[in-house]
Amino acid sequence: MFQYAFAKALALKYKTKLVMDVREFSVSDPSITPRKFSLDAFRLKSTLFEDIQEEQLPDDFTLVEDISPLYYDENIIHRVTKNSYLCGIWQSWRYFQHIETVIRKNFRFTLLDFKRQNLFLADVIRNSQSVSIHIRRTDYLHPRWAMNGALPKSYYDQAIQYISRWVSHPVFYVFLDDPDWAESNIITPHETHIIRGNSDAEDLFLMTQCKHNIIANSTFSWWGAWLNTSQRKINLAPSKWFLGLDTRLSQPDILLPDWIKIQIDGKM
Repeated sequence: MFQYAFAKALALKYKTKLVMDVREFSVSDPSITPRKFSLDAFRLKSTLFEDIQEEQLPDDFTLVEDISPLYYDENIIHRVTKNSYLCGIWQSWRYFQHIETVIRKNFRFTLLDFKRQNLFLADVIRNSQSVSIHIRRTDYLHPRWAMNGALPKSYYDQAIQYISRWVSHPVFYVFLDDPDWAESNIITPHETHIIRGNSDAEDLFLMTQCKHNIIANSTFSWWGAWLNTSQRKINLAPSKWFLGLDTRLSQPDILLPDWIKIQIDGKM
């Protein structure tokens, strides 16, 4: 989604076509969490999706690589031409803040394959002081993801306490990849629901419908919080995005200024 948002901003700037190269989704790489192409869950009618072969690229295309993937790089804009091939992750909201309305419109869900009960639940969520809690553990517990690290229970405890102080009668909805851990560790003094059995798109959609969001150090829940249109939303995020780093890189340029950072202290 970050890649699309950055590319869309450039496509509008240069009045050119946006094409997504999806070849990597068919390649098995043990260093990358397996994923499938999922942007078809959104109403991206103006965007062309197709597999690209090298010979199909324009002769004068410019390869633009993300040399500073964790931070906004203003200079990258000046390296892009009308025929550019972008290679990177571009994980900063600053790349597309000037077309925020466009991106929000493009990331409207089609709802076509959603289960009926989730459409009903979305209505319930919209009409309560709903709070999403996202937990990502499964792949983050693997040694190759040590840089990211799974957030400790203390982070969620502090975030729940913060919400409980500022939101009257909150209802928590927990989205996760480790139900057993959540049942034992996510304890709230309020009504709480653990969401199971959904597709990624359904979970993301329900997160966006919540009034407030407690995100993990994951771009999945980042987008759930960013797409939330609640006028008085509270978005809580970890103070360290990469728990395995003690340098400046531990907190990249990804959180918006008005999002509240919860300190990471304590053990798993």
